[in-house]
Amino acid sequence: LNVGGQVYCTTLETLTSQESMLSLMFSGRFEPALSDEQGGVLIDRDGTFFRHVLNYLRNEGAPRPCSLPRSAEERSILALEAEYYMLDALLDPRAGAQLLQPLYKGLADKQWTAKLLIK
Repeated sequence: LNVGGQVYCTTLETLTSQESMLSLMFSGRFEPALSDEQGGVLIDRDGTFFRHVLNYLRNEGAPRPCSLPRSAEERSILALEAEYYMLDALLDPRAGAQLLQPLYKGLADKQWTAKLLIK
């Protein structure tokens, strides 16, 4: 994957481990919209914060507080990334992850349209 100019290597199993934008992108139902010169899937998002998203998926949806950004500003950016990738469990305290929830209280009850598409 090329996310915002940063290259990440991972497995299809990791990318599809949780219902999200990534699992939809890599479900096999769609061709990647963009690719880089090396043939990697290009995602036009913040590459710095994608490592947190990827670690979240690698840890089976259990974010580790020590691996998340420390500043409120960086956590709010990560919350935007979590919203984009439709990883609402990273935002929703009812799903077990309370680390970013205070920054996005209004999202806890938000219904994702794409979530319906995935199911």
